[in-house]
Amino acid sequence: MNGLLVLREQLQKLYSRYSIHITRVFRFILGIMVFQQINSNFEFMELASSFYITIGLALICAFMPLVIMVFAATGLVLLHFYSLSMPIMAVSLIIFVLLYIFFLRFMPQKSWIVLLVPLAYVFEVPYILPVVFGLLGTPAFAIPVVGGTVVYHILYYVQTTTVIYDDVDIPGMIEAAVIFTQQILSNQEMWATAIVLAVSLLIVYGIRTRAIPHAWKIASLTGAIGVIVLSWMGSVTLEVPISYNTMIVNGVIAIILGLLLEFIFFSVDYTKTEHLQFEDSEYYYYVKAIPKLSAAELEGDEHREKMPPTRANERHEKAMPARVNERREKPAPARRGEHREKAAAIPEEQATMVIDSAQVSQLSNQPKQSERPVKRTTSGKKPPGATGQKKRNPQNQR
Repeated sequence: MNGLLVLREQLQKLYSRYSIHITRVFRFILGIMVFQQINSNFEFMELASSFYITIGLALICAFMPLVIMVFAATGLVLLHFYSLSMPIMAVSLIIFVLLYIFFLRFMPQKSWIVLLVPLAYVFEVPYILPVVFGLLGTPAFAIPVVGGTVVYHILYYVQTTTVIYDDVDIPGMIEAAVIFTQQILSNQEMWATAIVLAVSLLIVYGIRTRAIPHAWKIASLTGAIGVIVLSWMGSVTLEVPISYNTMIVNGVIAIILGLLLEFIFFSVDYTKTEHLQFEDSEYYYYVKAIPKLSAAELEGDEHREKMPPTRANERHEKAMPARVNERREKPAPARRGEHREKAAAIPEEQATMVIDSAQVSQLSNQPKQSERPVKRTTSGKKPPGATGQKKRNPQNQR
């Protein structure tokens, strides 16, 4: 466990140091996967299906925001649809514009979800999305998940359909567009899957945000089971066939990813949970504090557990008597009024030596015996004999 925590902290430091370059590498890889899947499944325009176009678009989008990659993928899809049929391209353009109006315009930072959802369908792991986005995101993530599901089913329908809408006259094109729109909107499997993913995401988010121990684990397990149960209920209600083997594999992968995400983003020690209470003039605050797990703290706990208890007890026992004796030998500070009690308890023979501050001031003001007061005349001059100098002997002067 300690080694995994050290590895996690090293990866976090590495990412914080080279976050710009690592982000560009991930964008480049995502761009290659997205553009390669589009060009490999829709080869209607040979020029756009070139490998150099794929690499070039991925390299340009690596240095741009992810919303630019969404626009580039949309434009590439529309070019292939234009080569196939004008009605398909027109209907797809209208659907993409509606998705942009209701989603990308207000949430451009979450545009990468629209790219990941079709990729998850391509790799047959779409049912791990509620667990991943429910743990890491908010309820607003359900909107791009539904939009990505609609986009994938449009692409899948165009790829698997055998009907070619290639009428030249205007009435034929309008009729082809209406038929294509009806086929897309009446796809019960698409709507059932979108509802299952959105509801499962909300369930995972609701459990993950609760203040209960191991909320992330419970949310991952509940989300994986909820996806399977809701998909089974939808297939029975709408008579849509589903693959239970794929569902079970997706559930297991979702639980493993949930545990991994909890270790990376929410690794805490529930054994040291504290419940705190604060108050001010208006509110009472009840706080539940759970410390995070770190390699340094885990090493400190292991070191304390490995330390022999006898040494600690010996040190404690040796230190305690000395401290107690010091406290006993140290005289207690005098209490207020205690000096008066002591003065009252002095015998009469020694009581004459006790003087107060007034007597001290009187003694200090009295002149000493060696000092004689200087007499002054009424005029304020000193008498002749009070000059303070000794008379000189005339013999000594000679």
